[in-house]
Amino acid sequence: MIAHIERITEPVTHGHARRAAIAAIAWCLVALAPIAAHAACTAPAERLDYVISWAGGAIGHQQIVFERAGDKLSVRTKMRVHASLLFVTLIDLAHDSEEIWFGGRFRSYQGRTVDNEAVTDITVRPDGEGLLVTRNAEATRVPSDALPGSLWCAETLAKAGPNVLIDLVKGRTGQVTVSAPREEAVGVRGAEVRARKVEIQGFFEREVWHDSNGVGVRARFPAKLGPKVVVELQ
Repeated sequence: MIAHIERITEPVTHGHARRAAIAAIAWCLVALAPIAAHAACTAPAERLDYVISWAGGAIGHQQIVFERAGDKLSVRTKMRVHASLLFVTLIDLAHDSEEIWFGGRFRSYQGRTVDNEAVTDITVRPDGEGLLVTRNAEATRVPSDALPGSLWCAETLAKAGPNVLIDLVKGRTGQVTVSAPREEAVGVRGAEVRARKVEIQGFFEREVWHDSNGVGVRARFPAKLGPKVVVELQ
């Protein structure tokens, strides 16, 4: 999803020169800001807290803290999940990360996930006209407008159809398909609200609901075993 620029080889007239100048300016903007092309993201709150449930019971929590300093937005996420069955641990996951956004655009990321003692260190940084995702020292390049998998920003899901996504918990990257949003009624904090639901399918599967203020109120995704995991705003 990186923009491509084609060279025009027609004779230069006044109109061609003007168009060439505009193209040159656009190219400079892309070169100076090789980041996502979707609408700018703004912090929907100072802090969001979620409960994570599976098989009818709470198994963890997630907290997202937004901190703005001028044009810079830091998004710090903390997640703790633990589930067991008959005294056997099924899930024991801890995740801590920080996203950096400038001018509403995703710039960089650093995070660590410990999943049943397996450690995954992830970084994302600008790299030419794309992004470089490094997972435990293994690097992968993705387009500059790849979707960050934290999904707190509803605007990143505005482009329906094929997309490249970065799983910020596991450090995986790949192709997904984003559905067009549809409005649904969901329960939030004991009340029914209208929310826009988007489905993501591919190597990374999510159902995500955002309210009219852009706050992520609910998410659902497949578990390794049994029913789907549900994440709900507290």
